[in-house]
Amino acid sequence: MLKLSLTLAAIACATSPAAAAAIVTYHQTSDSLRGALSNPKLEDFNDPALQDGFSFSGDGNYTSGVLYQIVRPNRAPTVFSFDAPTYGFGGSLRTAGINKLVLTLTFEDGSQQTLDTLDTGTTEDYFGFSSDLGIRSIAVTTANAANVQFYLDDLVFGDKAVAAVPEPASWAMMIIGFGAVGSTMRRRKPARVSFV
Repeated sequence: MLKLSLTLAAIACATSPAAAAAIVTYHQTSDSLRGALSNPKLEDFNDPALQDGFSFSGDGNYTSGVLYQIVRPNRAPTVFSFDAPTYGFGGSLRTAGINKLVLTLTFEDGSQQTLDTLDTGTTEDYFGFSSDLGIRSIAVTTANAANVQFYLDDLVFGDKAVAAVPEPASWAMMIIGFGAVGSTMRRRKPARVSFV
């Protein structure tokens, strides 16, 4: 029985994915995103110093509570970087016209995921998402042939709020362990009581 349990455990570990794809959840309000984070941080772009652990690169700047960036086709993207992984990102977003932005997330394990193309307009809309896997950087590029000017305000990011769900290999090990304990208990001979 022990050999069978060890064999099944080895198979479960070998067949489980090395790195599961991140699950990204979209949020339509700042309150919804903040609820998904245990330690939400706000970058309102009102003062010269950015929040600790957060930086960005690209063509643009921030003043008077708004980050202004220009994303150009065939040029380096605007990149938001985090010293410690973030599990959420969002803010009020608008562009200088009807434009399409593409966000590529780089996770703490080195994997990447590109989100659906984000259609933006001249009115300010909230855009946010959270992830079950820590995000190290977010690259913003354009799906348009022309330059895209975008404005971001009240950026929220932060730490993970919920406990992680066990991986499939962990579930397999637990089930095998319960089976082994059950079979051992079933085979055990009952104690005999004799009266003299």
